[in-house]
Amino acid sequence: DNCVEKAGTNINSPSSKEILMGRFLSLFLLLAVVLSCFAADAPVSEETIRKMKVKDLKKFLDDRGVECDNCVEKADFVKKAVAAAATPILASKKPKEVNKTPIEKQWAPTVQEICKSETEKEDFCKQLKGVIDGSFFQYMRKYKRDLSCVESHAAELSFKHPFATIYKKIVKETIQWMLKENTKKQDAVRKKYEARFTHWLRDVCLENPNPMYEELGEMGANVKAGGGKRRRDEL
Repeated sequence: DNCVEKAGTNINSPSSKEILMGRFLSLFLLLAVVLSCFAADAPVSEETIRKMKVKDLKKFLDDRGVECDNCVEKADFVKKAVAAAATPILASKKPKEVNKTPIEKQWAPTVQEICKSETEKEDFCKQLKGVIDGSFFQYMRKYKRDLSCVESHAAELSFKHPFATIYKKIVKETIQWMLKENTKKQDAVRKKYEARFTHWLRDVCLENPNPMYEELGEMGANVKAGGGKRRRDEL
């Protein structure tokens, strides 16, 4: 009976080889985790840096707290990034919280302010708001599908110059036209507004400030900005 009991115990118990394999696997996994932690702060190769776009180089430097105020050409950013290749990423650099509020709602207070500065006719402002909300909803859906436009990113970009400057101009010109024509007919207002709005939103989605800089007479400023992500004639 004792022999049978011992035999049963040996069968169910792990062998020395299995124990060693288990320990080896645990050590291997621990080593992999440690190496991955070191890899996160490992120096980035010069080859990788040279392949980066300017906006990526700017982020690379910003994440490491490295200033590059005198950088204009890509070569300037590359030189600075190569020098900072071994600099660890700042702990304070956390992913930005995404604002998921629809773009039309983010612009609503500004639109209301512009309209009130042009007229006291609340019914005109209400009609304009309805047109703007509908146009944003319709064309944002279209550009999400056709241009892979990300609404949260487009909304953030739309509040920056020159996009914001031109959009405020579009809204102002639309309300001025409504007052001049003394009309608040939805179809007419929509046609007037969308004649410029659709191109503006398209350029926002394409990250293309060129038409806006050109309209504002600031094309020289776009040299440093780096131009648009894609040209219209490439679509």
